Amino acid sequence: MRKCFLVLLTLVVFMESSYIVSAHPGRTDANGGHYCRTNCEKWGYEYGEYHYHNSSTSSSNVTSDDTETEIQTDAETSQEDLEQIYDQLSKEGYEVGYQDGYNERSYKEFHEEKYNGLSNAEYSWYKKGYDEGFSTGKEIKNAEIIKQQQVEFSEGKEAGIIKAQNDFKNKNIQTSSSYNDDKSNSWNEGFSKGYEKTLVSLKLTGEAYKEGYYQGESQQTMKIDNSYLNNSDASKAFESGFQEAKKKEYKQKGFQQALSLRGDNLPSHTSHIYISSFKKGYEEGKKDIISLKKAAFAAGKSGDKFVIPDKYKTKNVEEVIQTTYEKGQDERKKSYQTNILIGIFILFTVAGFIFYRKSRK
Repeated sequence: MRKCFLVLLTLVVFMESSYIVSAHPGRTDANGGHYCRTNCEKWGYEYGEYHYHNSSTSSSNVTSDDTETEIQTDAETSQEDLEQIYDQLSKEGYEVGYQDGYNERSYKEFHEEKYNGLSNAEYSWYKKGYDEGFSTGKEIKNAEIIKQQQVEFSEGKEAGIIKAQNDFKNKNIQTSSSYNDDKSNSWNEGFSKGYEKTLVSLKLTGEAYKEGYYQGESQQTMKIDNSYLNNSDASKAFESGFQEAKKKEYKQKGFQQALSLRGDNLPSHTSHIYISSFKKGYEEGKKDIISLKKAAFAAGKSGDKFVIPDKYKTKNVEEVIQTTYEKGQDERKKSYQTNILIGIFILFTVAGFIFYRKSRK
C-alpha cells in the first residue's frame, strides 16, 4: 500500500514539475502569476509575495533563471516531505469537515479559500480529508441523537406505564394520553405507547383473572382460555385467579376440618400450593370453637340462652357447645347453693350475736 502511495506521489511530483505554472503550490491567475501562500521560504519567496510562473512573462522579481531554479527545487522535494505536506493538509481538512458534519452545517462542495492557495494535488488531499471528516462527524452526531432519543423514549414509556397503572387502579382512565410541552417528541411518543399498551394489558389481565377465578370455583383442573395463551401476563393472571379460588376452597376445608374435631388431616392429593391455606383455615376454626365454648359456658352460668351461629352448626360442634353450656349451668347451680349456705351462716351468726347481747343484760 505504501509503495502505491509513493508511486502516486512520484507521478504527482513529475506532473507538477513538467508545467511551469504548477512549479510550486498555488494556482496562477490570468497573467500567469500568483501570491505565495504555502511554504514560501522553501521556494525562495516571502509570504504574500507576487511572482510569475510563466517564463515568457516579465517580472521584476522572477527571471527565467529563477524559474529554472524553482522547477529544480520542486523536483528535488523528497517523497517524505510530500507525505508530510499531504498528511497535514488531509488532517486540516478532516478537522474542518468533522466540525461541519458534527454541528450539522451544510456540506461544502468547494473551498475557495483553500483552492486559491494550493496546487491541484494539495487541494485534492485537503478535500479528501474534509469529506472523510464531514462523514464521520455527521455519523457520530446522528448516533448521539439516536441514543438520546432512545433514552428519552424509554423515560417517557416508563412514565406512561406508571400513569396507566394509577389511572386503572383509580378507575380514571384517559381516552388518550396528553402531550407534555416540556418534553421532547421522543419522550411524548414513549409516554403514549407506554400508557396505551399498559392499559390494554391491564384490561386483558383483569378479565383473565376473573375467568381463572370462576374456573377455580367450579373445576379442579385448570385450563387456560385460548384468548389468553398468547399473552404471558394474561396467562399468569388467569393462573393466579384459579389458584386464588382454590386457596379459598382449601381454607374452607381446613375450617370445616377444625369443626369436625378430628385433627388437621389433609384431604388426599392436596397440592403443596394449597397446604398453607388449609392449615390457616384449620387454625381459624380452632380459635372460633374456643371462643364459642367460652361464650356458651358464660351463657349457661348466667342463665342466658345461647344460640350457635349457622356456620358452626355441625353435629360435633353442637354436642361440644351443648356440653359446655350445661357445665355453665352446673356452675350456676353450685354458685347458687353456695350463696344460700353463706346466707344461712350469716343469718345464724347475726342471730347468735343478738341472743348473746340480750342474755348479758
